[in-house]
Amino acid sequence: MGWGAHRTTFPALRVANDFRSRATQTEGVKYDKLTVVLINAIKEQQQQIEKQSSQIAQLQRQIREIRTAQRLRNNRSMRHR
Repeated sequence: MGWGAHRTTFPALRVANDFRSRATQTEGVKYDKLTVVLINAIKEQQQQIEKQSSQIAQLQRQIREIRTAQRLRNNRSMRHR
């Protein structure tokens, strides 16, 4: 599977050969450098996932606390009727 250089937003990943005799320019991708970029992107994505998982767990705890407080309030108001 090829990956066109024109799709790359990282100039360091592009390689261009200018063949002046043919007046055309050929572009390619430096796949050895692409691997480093992809690994770093995966690491960054994993950090985001871990942060979001922690935030979700915290929000779930808060929801449980709110529901518990509501039940206690409802039970107290039912006793005073």
